[in-house]
Amino acid sequence: MSGKTPKTIFTDQDAAMAKAILQVMSDTYHRFCTWHIMQNALKHMNSVFRGPGGVKNVLSAFMNDIEEEEELLTSWSQMIDQYNVHDNNWLSSIFDVRAKWAYAYVRRA
Repeated sequence: MSGKTPKTIFTDQDAAMAKAILQVMSDTYHRFCTWHIMQNALKHMNSVFRGPGGVKNVLSAFMNDIEEEEELLTSWSQMIDQYNVHDNNWLSSIFDVRAKWAYAYVRRA
């Protein structure tokens, strides 16, 4: 890389990789690959999100369409209520790291 670090790097949610990126490339934005997130969503949430498009339809708006943080927070809360998934550990964990994958945050990187 000719002594230059990338502006942004995309990875899966590997904790060791996240730690290494922070230590070695502290000025680089670390983002999560939405393809990997969607694969995990299919494993953990497919039975919860029923209907046309299923989990892909529900989560893709957060990954690709919602531009403003306030709209994201409101829409996320509505989705949690609509599907009654207030105590879902996987959704809670992915929401906690939304700054690494949600369009409202990563579009500025």
